[in-house]
Amino acid sequence: MKKLLLIGLSCLGLGGCNEEKSIDAWIEKSPGRVKVIESLIGLTRLEQGDYEISRNYAKGLVDMGVELKQRPEIRSQVSNRFSKLGPKRICQDFILSAESYRSLLSLCQRKEFFLCAEEVKVIPEATQTILRALSSDQIQQLKKESSCHSKLGV
Repeated sequence: MKKLLLIGLSCLGLGGCNEEKSIDAWIEKSPGRVKVIESLIGLTRLEQGDYEISRNYAKGLVDMGVELKQRPEIRSQVSNRFSKLGPKRICQDFILSAESYRSLLSLCQRKEFFLCAEEVKVIPEATQTILRALSSDQIQQLKKESSCHSKLGV
């Protein structure tokens, strides 16, 4: 009974269990999506599943960015979750490299048509919005991490 009370109180203290679940779900799903998108470099066309993965990754970033802008109180939750992951994992699992992003954009563009979800166009801006939720110390750690250099433009 004490555990249930503690869990309930911790959810309330952190801004609610729904926000936690939302953040945790995003953190859980992003790594696989980033890996798939980065594996697209060098392809000449996307398969249907690739469109869906890129849409889901971009939509997750945009949604999390909007949530952070509208509800600044969840910034600490995102920062805490990222603290537990560490800079290397953040870069590997959540941030798309500039090269991968350019490759994705070129695969999405066919003549005058953009075949991917519109959210794909704002991946860099959405990523920056999420990174702004991190503490300055966390940002410095990311900049020091060698695997982050190509992804952060350091």
